[in-house]
Amino acid sequence: MKTTTYPSRVGETPIGLGLIAEETLEEEAVVEKLEGRVVPYSKIPENEIQNVFEVGDDRWIVPQNNARHLNHSCDPNCYIANNLDVIVLRKIYEGDELTVMYNEVTIEAYMKAGAVLPVWDDRRSFDCYCGTPKCIGRIDRYVVPVPADPNVRDVRMGTVERRGRAMFANRRLLKGELIERAPVIPINQKQWPSAEKTILSDYAFDWGEHDEHAAIALGYVSIYNHSYAPNAQLEELLDELMMEVVAIRDIQPGEEVTINYNGDPENKDALWFIERKTRPKPRPATRKRGI
Repeated sequence: MKTTTYPSRVGETPIGLGLIAEETLEEEAVVEKLEGRVVPYSKIPENEIQNVFEVGDDRWIVPQNNARHLNHSCDPNCYIANNLDVIVLRKIYEGDELTVMYNEVTIEAYMKAGAVLPVWDDRRSFDCYCGTPKCIGRIDRYVVPVPADPNVRDVRMGTVERRGRAMFANRRLLKGELIERAPVIPINQKQWPSAEKTILSDYAFDWGEHDEHAAIALGYVSIYNHSYAPNAQLEELLDELMMEVVAIRDIQPGEEVTINYNGDPENKDALWFIERKTRPKPRPATRKRGI
């Protein structure tokens, strides 16, 4: 049986053995593959509990090849594909350590679970010394990494337990400051009955001078969560087919950016939804300009 040769080797790192790139590698290069016995979590040997990788619903692999030396990083340069290949995320240079994230939950899996993170087994906890700006120090919980979007610098998408996705300030945002400007796709009255039968109905805003139409907002507009004490407000620009998110008070770095789904930030009327695991979508934008 032919053995596949990968461009990696086991070598010394500041924290012990690790997997090292033997050559400069481009994005999507395959550097190793997880090989070993796949077992349910309850069947993992006690002495291997910190060496396993989750590969499916209650399916864990105990690697028996060089892949068992893959170390964790809070900002990894590799990921494990569905076929168990270890694949490069970005360009890696010869001699660099190859790393993956041990405690990652994808945004897709997080949302499918009702915006609830899996229970972490304390036996798998350890102090992280990856030294990256994203390092959380102690690996004792699952996290949902969300890639940065170069098109939006002032806010970032993150997650809130039991509420799902949310938007957070990257820096201090001042009252009256434009946070995001996004185009919309209008849906007229004739088209709406068909759209209403699809998932789009959860994402649509009322649109038009008299809210006679609907619209789907692009960008991150549908991700902002509701609050009766919001720090931002939606505005419609009808003639430009755009929506804007504008700060209505100073917002601190790391603070969640919220809007009132009723439109008016002072409106305390009961909303159309009952509290549930996944976040509902906002009501229409609040002000209209251009008509």
